[in-house]
Amino acid sequence: MTVGELEKYLNEYLKAPEFEDFTFNGINIGKRDWEIKEVITATDYERSLVDVAKNENANVIIVHHGLWWGKPYTITDEVYDDMAYLMKRDVALLSYHLPLDAHPEVGNNAYILGALGVEPDRWQPMDVGFYVDVDITVADIVAKLEKVLGMPKDVWEFGDGNVRRLGVISGAGGSFLGTLLDLGVDTYITGEISYPQWRDFRRYGINVLLYGHYKSETGGPILLSKHIEKQFGIKSQFVDIYERAM
Repeated sequence: MTVGELEKYLNEYLKAPEFEDFTFNGINIGKRDWEIKEVITATDYERSLVDVAKNENANVIIVHHGLWWGKPYTITDEVYDDMAYLMKRDVALLSYHLPLDAHPEVGNNAYILGALGVEPDRWQPMDVGFYVDVDITVADIVAKLEKVLGMPKDVWEFGDGNVRRLGVISGAGGSFLGTLLDLGVDTYITGEISYPQWRDFRRYGINVLLYGHYKSETGGPILLSKHIEKQFGIKSQFVDIYERAM
């Protein structure tokens, strides 16, 4: 299988063209006619990922946060160094941002709800995440997610601690308060919010569990790696580059 064939499949499977994203989805750098040896997935691109890829005989890296943020981009300084590091080692980089948040099978939010044991046929779409009716407590959520995300960075029980309608949007999810209120969500799982947003959640009595931007977005790359290996028989693995550095 070539890099271009994998990109075409992922663009269709993740429905990438349907998203109005502020970053690029698809191949960031590399040649589409390269035959794939092995695949590495990760949340963020770091040059050390390229070293891991070479050690594992992988020539394709797929990340959630790629090289390009905002358009157009000049190829200077850190961006130049990032591109040069990939090009000198013949490693292709692909990235999928919002499509890998929203996907109902291999998305970041699907990973979180799956870890909570909520059946997918109960999920309702909410922007790039989901909401679902449940009958659990905030403490139940913390206990179940500890196995996959660790302990939350912060837990704010601005409500009564009982969860009836749960919303999940990974990453920086503080700007979705209006949507949560419209849908009647009483408890919200996300990565991070700002201080002014914290005050608004407090004012409206919504329970908030924060798992950190990075940790809340490891699930999509993990699931995508497993999907690629199962679908195509290509050896693929998720790399937690920050955990390796600790």
